[in-house]
Amino acid sequence: MKTLFAFLLCVASSLQAQQMSAEFLKRCEDLPASQLSFKVARVAPLVEQRLSARELRAIVAAAPDDVVLSATEQKGTVQIELTRHAAFDPASGMHCARFVALVMLGDTPQEVHIARELPQGSCLYRRLLELEMRNVRNNLAKLEEAAADLNAMALDEFARNSWLGDLGQIDTDVRNLLTTVWLARAGELLHPLANSQLSLDVALARVGDTFDCSGQKRALTASLH
Repeated sequence: MKTLFAFLLCVASSLQAQQMSAEFLKRCEDLPASQLSFKVARVAPLVEQRLSARELRAIVAAAPDDVVLSATEQKGTVQIELTRHAAFDPASGMHCARFVALVMLGDTPQEVHIARELPQGSCLYRRLLELEMRNVRNNLAKLEEAAADLNAMALDEFARNSWLGDLGQIDTDVRNLLTTVWLARAGELLHPLANSQLSLDVALARVGDTFDCSGQKRALTASLH
């Protein structure tokens, strides 16, 4: 409580505001605590075949001789829900405010690409789809890890925040804080996702020759080279 009062009075002095009433300070003190939480959206992936093997090379980091027949794209978009709790002091013309913010990670579907050269439903198509769905699950697991780390940070930092001043400026400051600090942290934690996609040849080395579907992969890659 004392920390909150000291913060409010310090800001009020720096703004050269009029004397605030004890009633106003009490209403500020009684506002719900600020809260920031991160959650992961469970959105079904999109599976499509509009890109060729050549075009998929723009998505996957592949060696010059590798053939890319599938890829998963994680768009990395977020959605922010913001609720403000505020009190107004007519004498000084100032507001105090606290915020409850929810940041939803991964609210755009992951895009699973299978090269359009593959017949849909073929053995190799099914094997590649299995591989990419594993990538989808891994990406979601990494999102969950990032959300847990960010929630731990927010519990320690964001809950202490209160704002005092012009309401429009307060809203701007809070959105800037979420964007420049918290979304930047999320981006740093999720950056490895952008580099986690493997070329097919590397992935095949991990799952073994049975993936080849009786030579279908060898025949197709030979025709694409």
